[in-house]
Amino acid sequence: MRCGLARARIMKLFLNWSIALKFKVIYVVMIFLCIIGSIVLIRMYYIYETQQTVMEYASQTLQSTAQNAERTIEGIAKASTYLLGDPDVQNYLVTESNHSEYPILAGNLRNFLYLSLEFIPTAASIMVIRESGDYECAGRYTLPIPKLKTPQDAQWYQEVVTRNGSPIYTVNGGGYLIEEETNYLTLIRQINSTEDVRPLGYLLINIPVENLFTLQTGASENYLDLCVYAGNSVLYPFAEPALNEYFAKQSPSAMEGTTVLTAKKTPYTLNSVKSASYGLTYFGATQEVGNLQDDGPFILVCVSILAISAMITVIVSICTRAFVTAPLSRLAVSMQKTREGNFIPANVTENHDEIGQLQDTYNEMVQKIQELLHTKVMEQKQLRKAELKILQEQIKPHFLYNSLGLV
Repeated sequence: MRCGLARARIMKLFLNWSIALKFKVIYVVMIFLCIIGSIVLIRMYYIYETQQTVMEYASQTLQSTAQNAERTIEGIAKASTYLLGDPDVQNYLVTESNHSEYPILAGNLRNFLYLSLEFIPTAASIMVIRESGDYECAGRYTLPIPKLKTPQDAQWYQEVVTRNGSPIYTVNGGGYLIEEETNYLTLIRQINSTEDVRPLGYLLINIPVENLFTLQTGASENYLDLCVYAGNSVLYPFAEPALNEYFAKQSPSAMEGTTVLTAKKTPYTLNSVKSASYGLTYFGATQEVGNLQDDGPFILVCVSILAISAMITVIVSICTRAFVTAPLSRLAVSMQKTREGNFIPANVTENHDEIGQLQDTYNEMVQKIQELLHTKVMEQKQLRKAELKILQEQIKPHFLYNSLGLV
């Protein structure tokens, strides 16, 4: 009720204002609404375009990261093929551990593995394992240590045997090695005899994930958070803990494709790339753009809108004053003089628009009023003359009679 009364009072006050003031208020309100609406729409469009650009860049980065990583893995896989048939590897695996030459062969193999590390710069360590569980290895910084007695105890054993020399890829040795702080992608291959193709042992090459992914994602870390799965195991986790917590509750296969997720109230757009050759799935999470990181162009657009709006307001105000409010004000002054009894035709415009038509109507009215006044005055004069004549006619007989009576 009170709001209705207040609204009615404001409307009444507005209607009582002069036309010029009404136009000014209307222009200010319209320009203000236009500026606010334009800024909101431009901001939404700018954020959308920025998000699309970020998404395209993130998708390209994810594809590039996957391609670069797979090229590195492919190079290591090809290099491992040469290791399988090397005489030092074959002699070590064929010779019994109690043979007198076994220590020499083990030393030769160890030297060969260290030399091989120089030709595989992305590998951190190489290990050759006998069926009995004995092994020789070489490492750049630390040596891998088995935590299982024999390869037959490893979860990857059956798959490696089935592949019969083709490589498989797993995380951190597939549970065969003691885990370290650094995650590794482990290439595992069965080593067969070059003479009778019987299985002799197994080759493990550990590749640090930093050597596979960090160099490819460093340039895009502001846009892309990367995670890589090897099967159902996390090979390379997200940098954002909230994303890791979210993925820990989901199946990697359910997250493939492009989707939108919210981790701890933060929206992300998720892209994925699956490698059929190596069993790796790459996930790229891009945070949706809510705040403009580079707001320089947006501020420039807003300032331009304000300048254009101010210029339009000035032009419209000048035009409105020249063609509407100023002629109406002069016409109002002429009407005020008529109210005071000074019937002078108005001459505020020579145009034939609505104001010109109003002026012509007003001048016709003034002319008719002048004609009526003139007619009224003439009628009054004629009436006075008639009355005077009648009075004279009435006076004449009495004057004659009085004159005769005196005689």
